[in-house]
Amino acid sequence: MTTSIDAMLADLEIISDLVMSIVVPTKNTDRSNFTTPISLMVRHHLVGGQSPLAGRDVRGLVDRLKHCAGALCKVGSGKKLLADSQLMRGIPAAPYQANQFYVELLTAVSLGLYFLGVPIGEPWDLVQTWADEEGGGLPNGICVAKAIGDIVRSSRKWHPTLPVEADANERAKRRASTDLIVHSFLPMILFRDLILWGGGQPEPENSGLPEHPSIRSQTATGPTEGDESDERSLLVPSIHALGRCYEVLQLQLYLRAGYPIYYAVPEAILKTEILRSCAAGKSTEECWEEMCTFLRDKIFRGKLPDAGNLQKQCVYVIDRTKSPACFINHDAGLLTFEGIDLDVGSRELPLPASYMLDERRERYRKRVLSFKPADDEAALRNLLNGEKNKELFKHIFHGAKDDHPDPAHGKDAANDAAKDTVTVR
Repeated sequence: MTTSIDAMLADLEIISDLVMSIVVPTKNTDRSNFTTPISLMVRHHLVGGQSPLAGRDVRGLVDRLKHCAGALCKVGSGKKLLADSQLMRGIPAAPYQANQFYVELLTAVSLGLYFLGVPIGEPWDLVQTWADEEGGGLPNGICVAKAIGDIVRSSRKWHPTLPVEADANERAKRRASTDLIVHSFLPMILFRDLILWGGGQPEPENSGLPEHPSIRSQTATGPTEGDESDERSLLVPSIHALGRCYEVLQLQLYLRAGYPIYYAVPEAILKTEILRSCAAGKSTEECWEEMCTFLRDKIFRGKLPDAGNLQKQCVYVIDRTKSPACFINHDAGLLTFEGIDLDVGSRELPLPASYMLDERRERYRKRVLSFKPADDEAALRNLLNGEKNKELFKHIFHGAKDDHPDPAHGKDAANDAAKDTVTVR
């Protein structure tokens, strides 16, 4: 069987679009019935649905991806990948950051197979080995999203193993040190667009883009051959969205199971994304309500925690902090440097995500928990407390006509306000 990166990416883009419609449905594509394993839903829609792959041989698709995964694993490095004319057949331009491109491809094919119900560990094992030994961390995008999803999935699998016979106080104490802790600069459970674009903006149509939709043009992104000053991935957002769908899927499964989470979002981040939405012609009230509806109806499927569980599951809007974003569970922690990108043209060099040593993880857990709002504001600041959502909106945007304009003040004014609010990287 012959294979190529070109063919693999074409398949993965279709799988990504389908997974997006299942994990983050719109009004017209509500397929997120998580009583059925997602791999079965994906296969069902590939065989009999409306996707471009409907009616095709799913087994043949799996075999192609498995074959490409095996070929990538045998290559062993990004530079060797570029030298493999068979694998690189159809790719319009040689990427200038070969190793990052290589580990992103390994991650993408492993996730594609996961969503088809054929998980293979070797590609991701190679990514983690590269990150530890050569990369200095995981590249932002699909690799970081996969790592975050694994942390959340591990926590979800671990919670049912808490000893039933344990004393209630002991269980509470154990959980207090092992709850899922999140400090997010890229709150995808609040904004659907972040799942696709990851904090950036859709790229404008450009006649200079290559024919293959899954690869960015080097001339479009700026650097010339051999220039590594721009670390943006060559893969388009829809491929990276495959990883973000995995991350959001794991968060959905964890949250709907009722397991404890402390999810903190700096107010400035939330404001910035609300204001960016305002630039599309909506009012701040409309954008706020869309955010709350997305959290309630798409992430929780309308089953928000009851009053007794609001302290166990919290999505807090907190004051701005200088600490990097992170995901921490009972045995792993990941520092991430992804965030909402306000000015793509002058973005800073993205930093890699890195796993924490145990000692630092415990220190960081305490630090993030210290961000919790004061007791008299906790109920107000928790977005899962639906009764307080309108009050929180008024609290955040009260008297903000001059600083946070609605579209009536003009698109440029809204953009300027958003840029002045916060810069995250």
